[in-house]
Amino acid sequence: MSLFEYVMIPPAIVLGLAITHILSGLGRIVHRLAGHGDPIRTDAVHLIWLAHIFSWIVFFWWYSYAWTTRFEWSLLVFVFLILYAVALYLMCVVLIPSDLDRVEDFGTYFMSLRRWFFGGVVALILVDFADSAVKGWDNVLDLGLGYASLRSFLLVGAIVATRTASRRFHLTYAVIGFVWTFLFFWLNRPSLSGG
Repeated sequence: MSLFEYVMIPPAIVLGLAITHILSGLGRIVHRLAGHGDPIRTDAVHLIWLAHIFSWIVFFWWYSYAWTTRFEWSLLVFVFLILYAVALYLMCVVLIPSDLDRVEDFGTYFMSLRRWFFGGVVALILVDFADSAVKGWDNVLDLGLGYASLRSFLLVGAIVATRTASRRFHLTYAVIGFVWTFLFFWLNRPSLSGG
């Protein structure tokens, strides 16, 4: 087993649990929409954030492979990897509660927890910035201005989102944030090669 494999086992488990939580939650939502159980109303902002966090998890997992060639792993880098994975998992738990039977309307539910959710987005971005810095100045330069501007947009938007209940703002922020994040990571994705 390589050092990379050893270091990535705990974050990979947490990320796998996050994906499982989203997929099982979506399955339970579909059952309720199909008439099995109490009726439930979905919400565009909530669904966009589910897609955003899901893609964030997938891209984090994909980009982590670039660290297979890292020869020296510090406890600090490992802690940031774990914190990043835990933050993503907690975002999933806030978006889809374990006790889904208590949710009747995801629009109302999402807005009631927006301070927690967007506080989590702020924390996730700060962990992401710190994680990038801990990996070295070359890593920060490799990420480029596009990455910094995307994360800055998400950070400022999340701070505003904790303070406003404006449906228009939340929908606009969710759409722009998701599309920008997806396009940035899709267009800048590294290729993987077996070693």
